[in-house]
Amino acid sequence: MKPKREKEKTAARILRRKGLSTYAISSKLNINQSSVKRWVKDVELSFEQKKKLGMIPRVRAKNCLACDALIPTTKDSRQKFCDHSCAATYNNSLSPKRIKEISRCPSCSKEKCKVSKRCRECQLREDFDARALQPVRDFIRGSKYAAIKFVQVRKNARDTLKKLDREKKCEECGFDLYVEVCHLRPIPSFPLDTPLGVVNSPDNLKYLCPNHHAILDKELLY
Repeated sequence: MKPKREKEKTAARILRRKGLSTYAISSKLNINQSSVKRWVKDVELSFEQKKKLGMIPRVRAKNCLACDALIPTTKDSRQKFCDHSCAATYNNSLSPKRIKEISRCPSCSKEKCKVSKRCRECQLREDFDARALQPVRDFIRGSKYAAIKFVQVRKNARDTLKKLDREKKCEECGFDLYVEVCHLRPIPSFPLDTPLGVVNSPDNLKYLCPNHHAILDKELLY
């Protein structure tokens, strides 16, 4: 650095220690202000000098809107609360949550489902009764195998006996380790327009073990 430039830098640092601003130093020494800032950026100033030069923001106290406690904030700050908890408490008091109204089932007065007009138990019962009035052709699949063709009819038959709380054991021999739901009158013997409730009526259904089920299918069980 040239001797003249070195003298200007030294003079700028001395004036800075006296508490002058960079603008005042550049005006007094007739030097570019950006050069002055670069030279004096590491000069240590006292708290009073920093406060005088506006390097310390002015602080004023505010009261929290929720708890009325004092919050030190800067002049341009928009802070109104101590923390997020106070902000949430205050804002929730302005717009309280609505009390949830419990919708009741018209049949049993229990709390109803969100997507239905009734509770789950009443809706299942109503759907079950509605299926019983439908013709059996609506539940027959297009397959030549009876195990696949009548699978929905047999599922409804199992649900029917489960709904009746009938004891789950063979009604001929009392075997209860494994039982099957059997139709006393075979499903294919009913016309296609027969209601499902007639095909799966409790009088036509019976719990049988595999042996007695095979005997029934061969028409040897009376």
